[in-house]
Amino acid sequence: MAEELMSRQYNSISDLLSDPDIHYIDHPQHVSIKLDEVKALLKEIVYKPFSGNQQLAVIFHAHMLTVEAQNALLKSLEEQTDATSFLLLVNNENSVLPTIVSRSNKVYVMDDPDKEDILEDLPISPLLDLSLIDQFNEIEKLVESDKEEKGVIKTALSSLLQQLRVELQESIAHGPEEMKIVNDQIKTVIVASERYDANVNKKLLLENMCLQLHRIRDRKG
Repeated sequence: MAEELMSRQYNSISDLLSDPDIHYIDHPQHVSIKLDEVKALLKEIVYKPFSGNQQLAVIFHAHMLTVEAQNALLKSLEEQTDATSFLLLVNNENSVLPTIVSRSNKVYVMDDPDKEDILEDLPISPLLDLSLIDQFNEIEKLVESDKEEKGVIKTALSSLLQQLRVELQESIAHGPEEMKIVNDQIKTVIVASERYDANVNKKLLLENMCLQLHRIRDRKG
């Protein structure tokens, strides 16, 4: 965050958020942040800071940005000036495009030190290691389980993203082509996660995701 902004004095959160040099998007945690909202935010920061030398653009729950909105934001991150800083608040960096993560300075905040152990123990999805037929069989089980206990599919998608994140780190040693293949898989899973919240057929959504993942992974030869 810009040092000049940090030096300002605020009597309340309301005062801080009413600062003309602080622009933000704040949504309920489970509502997607769409392209139009990002465009509106970017228009606000086109002009020079109003009362100082720095301005700040904040996106709360940035893990809810749609892929289209993230791509629009990425261009601004690449071209940002010293007068503007961006602050993206996410509950999981895997929920945003790797290209955004790579252009960011990451700060991890935990309200409980014991959570570090929990994060390390998150389950890794075996889905990618299965054949396509076995994946479809697993999808049927996931859909049935999700009917009985909401959130099962979301957890599976989060685990899948975690596995791909590990693969992305490992792919660095194999060159840019390998990294692009893993990056494309991550985008595919993020899109499926976004569409899951819409009124769609969950089984078809997951099957289509697996088909796309197979096509991408087949590029490895």
